Amino acid sequence: MDTLSNIYNFKKLTQRETEVLKLLAKFKCNKEIANDLSISESTAKAHISSILRKFNVYERAQCVIIGLKLGLIKSSEIRVKIRNLYE
Repeated sequence: MDTLSNIYNFKKLTQRETEVLKLLAKFKCNKEIANDLSISESTAKAHISSILRKFNVYERAQCVIIGLKLGLIKSSEIRVKIRNLYE
């Protein structure tokens, strides 16, 4: 049986990239990711770029969806931000 990663030929994430992905699922910005992982903001950006490239997507939300489908993150780890459309 083919897995999602085999079907779409996704590249495997490093442990650090997986940590970054989990923080993306919490809608953290680059600066917050850097602070949470004690890395520079440019390093956080590099990890995010690598994840986007490995998943062949252009948006952070797409990374989270793929990570969820691949089992890299759990639905309980996703924090949904709903903005008030009437503000």
